Amino acid sequence: MNGYISYPRTDNTVYPSSIDVKEIARMLGSSGEYSRMSEAVLAQKKIVASRGKRRSTDHPPIHPTAVAQKANLSSDEWKLYDLIVRRFICTLLPAAKNKIIIATIDINGEPFIANGSNFIEQNWIKFYPYYKRRDVFIPQLKEGQIITVSGKELLDKKTKPPVRYTQGMLVEKMEELGLGTKATRHTIIQNLILRGYVSGNPLQPSEKAIAVVKMLKKHAEKISSPDMTSELEMYMNGIVSGDETKEDVVDRSRKMLSEVMTVLQNEKDEISQEIKKAIREDLVVGKCPGENCDGDLIVRTARKTKKRFIGCNAYPECRTTFSLPQRGLLVTIREECKHCGYPIVKIIYKGRKPWDLCINPDCPGKDEKYKNYNNNK
Repeated sequence: MNGYISYPRTDNTVYPSSIDVKEIARMLGSSGEYSRMSEAVLAQKKIVASRGKRRSTDHPPIHPTAVAQKANLSSDEWKLYDLIVRRFICTLLPAAKNKIIIATIDINGEPFIANGSNFIEQNWIKFYPYYKRRDVFIPQLKEGQIITVSGKELLDKKTKPPVRYTQGMLVEKMEELGLGTKATRHTIIQNLILRGYVSGNPLQPSEKAIAVVKMLKKHAEKISSPDMTSELEMYMNGIVSGDETKEDVVDRSRKMLSEVMTVLQNEKDEISQEIKKAIREDLVVGKCPGENCDGDLIVRTARKTKKRFIGCNAYPECRTTFSLPQRGLLVTIREECKHCGYPIVKIIYKGRKPWDLCINPDCPGKDEKYKNYNNNK
């Protein structure tokens, strides 16, 4: 960010005394974008910055270090800079005040609850558009007041399952559980994607991933829960603060992992069989479209050329095959093409957007350039 912000890879949420937050707020006031926000901060008799739960001495919380001009940044850079500036300014403003109203209404002996809330003092909220909340209005009521029921509605609803994690939601959950650091969480997720354990966004686990988790929960539950990693992270922070020694932490970690490895070694045959079975299931692309064939299409590797392709598991009775790109991670997603009904696979290249590929070379959804390339190979 061209020196406009401080070092971004930090878990610290407490400003050290070495940072003059008042001077930074005054500096930001020279920009027309943030002058009103700066004035609101400087108008306070005493500036008290909010404090988070995490405090470390390596780097301060992310904050602006210079005034940026919108014309000098790309669209994404400006959005990020604006978020950081507004977040910084808002940590220096008073808390918002919210009025909550809860009314219990008796209708023929049945209690009905109405909840309402509205901000009576917005303070930092009026400068932070990233915070989304609507007021819920309830009129002023008195205890014992008789009110008229204007209508009624009977709703039949079902409990919805929890939504899948997006990458952003997963990062937040990892932070909540104390897994990884700001510098490593995104890398951990990318490694899971590149190794074929999850795909898509929201993220979906592969059969291999489910099998690994099941086996770890069965044979080594300690390392399948976030508790062990959180415990090790706590010990590492203890070394930084001086409450732990490196030697004690290393010895404790070795003992913990040694116990787990002994169990895994003793049960390796069962574990390997279950994971191999799951990997085979991950290779199934979909049903074979061959005439009078009930087989499944699976990802295969040619013995001579070592090239991958898709073939029917009913071979040699069915000789249906489809070619595949030879580079990139291949993930089966069990979805059908909306244009031709053939199976779709996902190809993942590092640093590029995943590619959903219909295996049918003559799919009407593909452009002529792609079809000619396949026909001339």
